Amino acid sequence: YPNTLTLAEIVSRSTDGQPEPAEGRIARAILTVLLAGRASVSALPVQVGRADAQTPRAWAVCRVEAGSSQPWVTTLLHTAVPATPILRLLLPRLDGTNDRASLLARLAAALRAGAVTVPELPPGEPPAPEQRLQDLAERYFVDMLRYLECNALLEPDS
Repeated sequence: YPNTLTLAEIVSRSTDGQPEPAEGRIARAILTVLLAGRASVSALPVQVGRADAQTPRAWAVCRVEAGSSQPWVTTLLHTAVPATPILRLLLPRLDGTNDRASLLARLAAALRAGAVTVPELPPGEPPAPEQRLQDLAERYFVDMLRYLECNALLEPDS
């Protein structure tokens, strides 16, 4: 998830050992989920990037939107997700040319300067020790990339 799969791809991954052919059971299960509004059908496949990419690349539309004043960015699935301050800071730089280390350094510098705030570093408090700041930057960076992956904001590697 959130990549799309064909029925054949789903069936090929089924290893449940049930006596009934997997395709029929899976098709009925998919129909049930669709009718319940918990999934959607797409005529075109959607492929998204992964949070562990060495040079993550966000969809160009959401990179542009991150610089706007709207409170959301648009996903590859054409849905809106909230644009947090950390997303606004890093999305424009997720163009596939910046590596993880440089992106993490950018987030750490923004936390250090107070340009981005997190609950663990309240404004007006004495500066956090550098190791604490680096640890928080790493945690928020990894969480942000997972959020981007799960919400279909990352493009797959070429």
